[in-house]
Amino acid sequence: MMTKTKQRTRVQVRTLPSYIPTVPPLQGEENINAAKEAAAFLEHFSSAILEGDWDAFGKLFTEKCFWKDHLTLTFDKRTIHTRDDVVAAWKTLSKARRPSAFSSEKDKDMDMDAVWARLGPVFATLDVPFTFRTEAPVSKCIGLAKLIPGPENQGWQICVLTTAVIELDQKPFGPLPRTTPSLIDPSQRGNPHAQGLPRLQDGNAVLDAVIVGGSCTGIANAIQLDAAGANVAVFDAEPQAGGNWSTKRYENVTLHHPAFMIQLPRFPVPEGYPNFLKGTDLTRYYSSAVQELGLPFFGGVAVLRNSWSEGEKIWTVQVKDVKTGEEMTLKVKNLVLANGFMVGNGNPRVPKLKGRELFTGPVQHTTEYRNPADYKGKRVLVVGVGNSAHDVAGNLASDPDVKSVTILQRSPTVLVDFATVAPILMMRYKGDIPVNTADFLQESLPVGMLRDMARAAIGAAVAGAEERSQALEGLGYAVRRDPCSMTQVFEERGSAFYVDQPGTFDLVFGGRIKIARGDAVGFVEEGVVVRDKETGNERVMEADGVVLATGYEVVDLPSRWRASGFVDEGTAGKLVNASAFGVDEEGEVPGLTTFSGHSNLYFAGIAISQARTSKPETSMTMSSKPLPKVERTTIAGSIEIPRILNGLWQLAGGHDQNIDVAAAANAMKPLIEAGLDGFDMADHYGPAELVIGHHNHNRTSPAHTPVTAFTKWCPAENGDKSFETAQAAVDLALERMGQTQIALMQYHVWDYTDDTYLRNLSHLRTLQQAGKIAHVGLTNVDAAHLELLLHSGYQIASNQVSCSVIDRRLTRGRMAGVCTRHSVGVLAYGTLLGGFLSEKWVGKPEPSDDGEGMNWSLRKYLRFIRVAGGWAAFQRVLKAVADVAKKHGASVAAVAARWVLDIPVVKAVIVGARLTSESGKYATDNLAAFGFSLDEDDRGRIEAAQEGLEDIPGDCGDEYRRPPFLTASGDLSQHLQEEESERDKVEGAIAKGKRVEFRSGGKWEPVAGYSRAVRFGNVIRVSGTTAGPPPELRPGLEVVGGTSARSQAVAALDTIEGSLKRSGGSMADVVRTRVMLRREEDVLEVSEAHGWAFKCHGIRPANTTVTAGLIGDEVLVEIEVEAEVGSGKSVLVIGEDRGVVQVAEARCTILVPKSGFHLT
Repeated sequence: MMTKTKQRTRVQVRTLPSYIPTVPPLQGEENINAAKEAAAFLEHFSSAILEGDWDAFGKLFTEKCFWKDHLTLTFDKRTIHTRDDVVAAWKTLSKARRPSAFSSEKDKDMDMDAVWARLGPVFATLDVPFTFRTEAPVSKCIGLAKLIPGPENQGWQICVLTTAVIELDQKPFGPLPRTTPSLIDPSQRGNPHAQGLPRLQDGNAVLDAVIVGGSCTGIANAIQLDAAGANVAVFDAEPQAGGNWSTKRYENVTLHHPAFMIQLPRFPVPEGYPNFLKGTDLTRYYSSAVQELGLPFFGGVAVLRNSWSEGEKIWTVQVKDVKTGEEMTLKVKNLVLANGFMVGNGNPRVPKLKGRELFTGPVQHTTEYRNPADYKGKRVLVVGVGNSAHDVAGNLASDPDVKSVTILQRSPTVLVDFATVAPILMMRYKGDIPVNTADFLQESLPVGMLRDMARAAIGAAVAGAEERSQALEGLGYAVRRDPCSMTQVFEERGSAFYVDQPGTFDLVFGGRIKIARGDAVGFVEEGVVVRDKETGNERVMEADGVVLATGYEVVDLPSRWRASGFVDEGTAGKLVNASAFGVDEEGEVPGLTTFSGHSNLYFAGIAISQARTSKPETSMTMSSKPLPKVERTTIAGSIEIPRILNGLWQLAGGHDQNIDVAAAANAMKPLIEAGLDGFDMADHYGPAELVIGHHNHNRTSPAHTPVTAFTKWCPAENGDKSFETAQAAVDLALERMGQTQIALMQYHVWDYTDDTYLRNLSHLRTLQQAGKIAHVGLTNVDAAHLELLLHSGYQIASNQVSCSVIDRRLTRGRMAGVCTRHSVGVLAYGTLLGGFLSEKWVGKPEPSDDGEGMNWSLRKYLRFIRVAGGWAAFQRVLKAVADVAKKHGASVAAVAARWVLDIPVVKAVIVGARLTSESGKYATDNLAAFGFSLDEDDRGRIEAAQEGLEDIPGDCGDEYRRPPFLTASGDLSQHLQEEESERDKVEGAIAKGKRVEFRSGGKWEPVAGYSRAVRFGNVIRVSGTTAGPPPELRPGLEVVGGTSARSQAVAALDTIEGSLKRSGGSMADVVRTRVMLRREEDVLEVSEAHGWAFKCHGIRPANTTVTAGLIGDEVLVEIEVEAEVGSGKSVLVIGEDRGVVQVAEARCTILVPKSGFHLT
């Protein structure tokens, strides 16, 4: 689904999707009753949403449709493409935003009528405008559905749907000048000139926002924020509002857009101004807005530094009065940057031309050029051919004291008269509809569609002016005739495109401005060296002065601001480089119209013609931040889940609660509505599967929301290996859950020495092929056996294991590497250590096993804490996590979960869900883990505390199979209670001097006449053992572990361990092993598997490893052992390890004897 914003990666405009359906003239289309058709369609549209009938909703859209949303449901700027993704997004997002109250009645915010609009011979749409409301936060919204006739002209379908928030109920836009209280002293409002530093009504108060920059976009933001009641201040180093237009630009700068199009929000350009404003007009206009609207503008004040405190969620902003040097520190919630970060005097593109020292005449970039004063009596070369080049050339040529003016053109340029393209550029801004309506319509189409439509329209206009183009070519211009305005705007920043609004072409045709072509490469005393792009030949163009109209550089803003101290290092590391402009794959500008990378920093718009459009969104986003977005991922590439799953183990016994299934199912709703719609359970979690079944029982209700439910099969250890038992377990789960397929069936392996798990997983594979299971996962399986299964051909989607800031076996052992290599997702539980990772345990003494409130889960994780270094070491880590939590304004649990979520191989963490009336609170608490990120300092602090920990012995899942964990009741360890009858029988025989032979059922044992193991006295000898599979799995699996020698060694050692147990011994009793390898190159992997197996039992037997010609081409390893029962109970180690062989990826090492391996 497309409910989560994708990574904002820039793409080329030409790659953006488009969809312009063919709609030829309809019979009688001139008689279409647009209002009636629109009303009927809106009724179907709203009914489908309100009733949750998403099938009906989907039928209202074309297959290749678009949905362009500005904050309504996505609380972002999104463009979602295709019917399936649009329906999925509305279905998911409507749970929380609950759109309603759809209406076609016009009001001040939606002043549009339904209309049948033919835009071309084969394209027309029925435009249906409407208003609606959303919740969380409560908002007024508008929409526009562009409809085309459905298949066979049956009904209407949406090809483009556009929605936008107009206003938040809790922060409505009020009149200006404002009458509501403000922190800014009233005497400092409405002054467009320098007035010193601000005087706050409350010296300790925190401002809602500081706007850096007091020109068009800064003033526009100030208007919207002030109207919404925010406490805001605008700072600009220029002493007057909009002063940059009078002091930092060339004097004749004139806008190419009319006054109606560039007006500020809530302040139209007053009468008496020209239709096309000059720079001095703009300064006067912006100053008037400050004065008449009473805006809190502070001219002559520079913003020096901005430092963010994640713990306080506050900016510390240092400002300075430019004139007096006085400084002031402000506390601010949000920062809005309108400081010319993309097109400004700080980043001119100045080409590196050799020989600059040889040329003595004036050379200025257009950011420096003011007027012809420095060029009087000179021959001037203007390098460049865009808007600024022509404006400056026109200004120079209009001065009779300038001897001559030549424009140097490097590349073909779109050159058109203003009258040619004005109808296209200003089609919505003629003054016949309100400017807000025009803005909404202007941004209602996806950029891909705009690209294609504009290319056709402007291309036609250019073609219609062919005679003019030929005339320009006759004067020396290279004219481009295939313009793509969207590409030139977003990728070329408007370069190579000149619309002659000022009439500069008249000076060209009159001979006052000459045109030359070539690439400026250097200076000489006489002028500029120009290289012919076609021939490569160089020539000198004589000139006495040069103006570089070469545009602006793309700069690395975060690095620049980090170096200058404008923002702190942590902020700089997060920010999107808005200077790069461009579009992402949805046609939005990364960082500019979308998330900046920092939740409390906003980049203002950059185009003067867009001074209104992004400002309400900035204000509304700032005023009401929703709960953090749920991070989502997929298992096996197909099951979409939230990255926090609700674990239902608390519905099992041991938690002192009786479960009302219906009430528990109802308590799921707040979790689901929050986007936490994934649930994990097991066959032994009490009524957990029944709770899911109760929820699914209501699937026919329009209000029903599907969930993703994972379960587990933990089979009884009774020796039953039949397919019928596996099928019955799956069928029971399906029946209890009310489903026809289990999304993920997770299998728990009790005992690796019992090949039952290989057979049961084969049965699950068969049931998967039958469609009853979508994917098979594992639970609590160690890295060696996960890898063994994968190498044996089993398709494993996930492994559920314990992981936390205390339990780091996932990353410190081999598990993470194995999962990464084989694309196995990790589902991590135990993230909060049963509740120990919370504020309530900070600084508290260690509890006893039977202390107050100690349930079986806490007893289990207390054992983890003790073997990981003890309570004091745990407290150091807990204190570090608590410190990080305080910094971020988050809970200890949120930081603990975030730490695990940031492990690359972790797909999701599983947090226990108490399905009670407080489920909504738990949902909010869990969502907090998505609301911040851990920086290097955070990780460093936690890592430093972890240095006092010890590695928990063994691998993931060993707590269910090996000491020292198996001491807490309720941890499913009771399965290890030995069958005393067989052990007593063996020991009784040994006491009588008898010999005990264990026969494993291997196919060669009766043929060759040998036993798998033989015990006489306390000595057990195990025959050469390979990784033979259970006979039932042949053919298909000829050897366990496939072609991996490591995995074959693991399987062989499992069989050996089982043989020792059946003979009354254990792996701890082994005194000697003999390992035979087919291939010498396998020595390290097999040795590692051998070393790990015995490390888990705390011994190192004597060993011989040799290469040998093994029987069976598939067999790579054979192992035989000797054991002395009881010898592993007490071990004295003498001598020391010397040589160390490092093994790639393993977090352990193989210690090699001084003499090395014995290889033959």
